[in-house]
Amino acid sequence: MQKYYPYLITLSHMINDSCQSVLPALLPLFIYTYGLSLEQAGFLILANTALSSLLQPLLGYISDKINQPRLIAMGVLLSACSTGMMGFVTSYESLLICATLAGVGSSIFHPEGAKIMNRLGGGKKGKLWEPLPSVVVQALPLGLYLQVPLPIRSVHMGWRLSQ
Repeated sequence: MQKYYPYLITLSHMINDSCQSVLPALLPLFIYTYGLSLEQAGFLILANTALSSLLQPLLGYISDKINQPRLIAMGVLLSACSTGMMGFVTSYESLLICATLAGVGSSIFHPEGAKIMNRLGGGKKGKLWEPLPSVVVQALPLGLYLQVPLPIRSVHMGWRLSQ
C-alpha cells in the first residue's frame, strides 16, 4: 500500500488545488446571483487566499511537532466540502465563511502533504516531488473545466444557486 501513497497524495493535491481555482471561476455567478459589489467579490478571494497563506507557516510548524497524516485527508475534505457548500448558501456572509474554510483546508493540507512526500522519498530528498509541478499546472484548468459550465448554464437557463 505504501507504494501508492505518493499517487494518493498527488491526487489529493490536485483535488485541493482544483478547489482553490473554483472560486475565481464562480465570482461572476456570485456577483450576478447575490448582487455583490466588486469589493465584496474581491474580499471573497482575499479571505480565501490570504488566510491560507498566513496560516500555512503556522500549521507547518505545528505539523512538524506532531505526526498526523490524517491532516492530509482533513484538509482536502474541508476544502472540497466548503467549496461545494458555496452552491447551497443563501447569503454573502455564508459565502465568506465557505471561502475562508476552503483556504483553511488548503493550509492544513500543504504542510502535512509536503512532509509525507519528503519522508516517502527516503534518502533521496525531492525524489517524489517531480510530479507535483505538473499536477499543480493540471489542477488549475481542471477546476475551471469542472466549474465554468455551471455559471454559463445557470445564467442562460435562469437557474439560481440558491433561493
